[in-house]
Amino acid sequence: MSTKIEIEKELLNSLYYGNIYSSTKLASIFDCSHITILERMKEHNIDRIKNGYKLNVGFTCKNCGKKSTYHGKKATSCFCSWKCYVDYHNKPNIICDYCGKIFRKSPSHIQNNNFCSKKCYGEWRSNNQKGKDNPRWKGGITPKHQKIRNSKKFSIWRLNIYKKNGYTCQLCGEKNRKGKTIKLNAHHIKSFADYPEYRFDMDNGITLCKDCHYWVHSIKGDEMQ
Repeated sequence: MSTKIEIEKELLNSLYYGNIYSSTKLASIFDCSHITILERMKEHNIDRIKNGYKLNVGFTCKNCGKKSTYHGKKATSCFCSWKCYVDYHNKPNIICDYCGKIFRKSPSHIQNNNFCSKKCYGEWRSNNQKGKDNPRWKGGITPKHQKIRNSKKFSIWRLNIYKKNGYTCQLCGEKNRKGKTIKLNAHHIKSFADYPEYRFDMDNGITLCKDCHYWVHSIKGDEMQ
């Protein structure tokens, strides 16, 4: 009478699903028949992998770019969720206004000028929004403003703003410390260009780190003000 071959559930499950070994391969490992492996799997309630299915295959979502894996799906998967699938297929094809590349973009985000990347947007702005073509053009007054910013009076004002705020960014709380140097900026609460009467007002200055200063001058920052 032959002895029944015992195989632990965790080991069998790990080899079958983790290493994706076939029942025939497992039979050779445990020196038994293919039928014996299937019997042990049935005893341990281990479901068989259907023909054409794959496990834990990595992919990048075509819509949001998130890296994910699929388990037990046929062929290949391109989307991390049903929402991404619907969103992707609702996006029309757009031509980048700088490099000509065709890409997809949500209808609500389509503008007069559209770009496939930040690099293309930056290159396009450099070539098309100089001087009078820039929407923020104010008649070529930059040299005059730069002269004021380079003056001794402005340097003293900036230093006093840093001292007032303890050399600390007033938005994120960052400051210089051992092993980390933070670039600080003295920011005008009321615009330097639009409110000349407040340029040296101590109450019109605030200390910001480089990142927060950039954020304040972005669209979000304008909304904050």
